Amino acid sequence: MVTKAAKAPRPNSLGITLGVYVLWGLLIIGGQSVVFGNVSNLDDLVKTQVNIVFVTAVVLLLGVTFFFKWQRRVGLKPAAPPSSWLVIWPAALLILLFLGVALATGLPSTTVVLFVLINTLLVGVHEELMCRGILFQGLLPSLAVWPAILLTSFLFGAIHAFNGFLTGDFAGALSQAGAATLSGIWLLAVRLRTRSIYPAMLIHGLWDFAIFIMGLSVTAGAATAGSSNPLFGLLIPLPLALYGLWLLRGIGKQSKEEVLA
Repeated sequence: MVTKAAKAPRPNSLGITLGVYVLWGLLIIGGQSVVFGNVSNLDDLVKTQVNIVFVTAVVLLLGVTFFFKWQRRVGLKPAAPPSSWLVIWPAALLILLFLGVALATGLPSTTVVLFVLINTLLVGVHEELMCRGILFQGLLPSLAVWPAILLTSFLFGAIHAFNGFLTGDFAGALSQAGAATLSGIWLLAVRLRTRSIYPAMLIHGLWDFAIFIMGLSVTAGAATAGSSNPLFGLLIPLPLALYGLWLLRGIGKQSKEEVLA
């Protein structure tokens, strides 16, 4: 009996990839502007309710991924080997440090903590799926490995610059964009070393959670993600960016097929 062969993933298209990136950016910035209007800082987007724009972004990107059959190329597969999860340990230690500071200075209410946790985990999912998943695998066929890594990290940072339209704090948004660019390097290193996007999603979400909770603690005030202290925001991810570069040593010698194996 003749059986139908499984449909292969649709060919990568740089145009489709960049189109999805633009659509995602418009959803994240424009959607939140419509839903929330102008906000004083980014805390307002995550501490009082589940952010429906984040939910929509997750659904959109999962829909694109499954429509084009990109699941394995974007990293929706178990980490291999399982022990590769250990590469997240430096970020995990910093997360524990930030949460320790928040505990020592006073946590916000349980409701706020839960909303922040849900929303930051959603951010971890949709930002990783877009940038370390769809965007990177779409850029790689057209670029060498290192240019694809650097451009992916830059575009991840660039989208954060538009947060200035939400908060009115363009200097803080530019600082956040720089911090996000640095974070993009180590998050992509985690993605490539584990050969899965799940570790990057989890550690990204928990990282944002710890930063926001520390920012909402009594002594840290509103210093969320470096928005009120640009130098602080840039210095926090710098050691992890250097760690990411170390993890990525020698990757330029691999073929593109090996990078996304």
